[in-house]
Amino acid sequence: MQYNLEQIKKRAIGTLGLLASIWIVFVLDRVLPLEKFGVLPRELSGLFGIVTMPFLHGDWKHIINNSWPLLVLLTILANTTRYFWQVIAGITVGSGVLIWLFGRTALHIGASGLVFGLIGYLLVAGFKTKQAIPLMGSAIVFSLYGGIIFSGVSPFQTGVSWEGHLFGLIVGALLAWKTADLNIPQR
Repeated sequence: MQYNLEQIKKRAIGTLGLLASIWIVFVLDRVLPLEKFGVLPRELSGLFGIVTMPFLHGDWKHIINNSWPLLVLLTILANTTRYFWQVIAGITVGSGVLIWLFGRTALHIGASGLVFGLIGYLLVAGFKTKQAIPLMGSAIVFSLYGGIIFSGVSPFQTGVSWEGHLFGLIVGALLAWKTADLNIPQR
């Protein structure tokens, strides 16, 4: 699979731009009460959180724990699919809606639903397409993150939106199953 330099630059800028946006919102949240814009299940005011949740983080540990996997997973996604932003949007909205509908009554914030959604997407996409590059992406994702899947969706965690992890994983996997064949990068 060959990419021209312009495609590589655009995808790198997209990945770094998304991460920079998350960090900018985190810094702003230190002085503005932005966290209140997370997902509040079954509350009308919580609907906005469906799209803002990935940008909101409670503390330094939270944002750092999401940033490294996002950097890795977004880089893999950028090099294994044509529809980079559509996959991100689908996971974000799909998992956010499921949290809003079925999540426990709590404020849900953080990008870990997106992280788990990317894990689900990348794992399934490689096996669904049976193409060399997506399969290599699946193998890398499984070797790096396969061990956290079960612990991440455990409902026995306090202070963690395990529902976000679970719904992200499910939405990412379903999205890949339905669309992975369409997302293979063009040569």
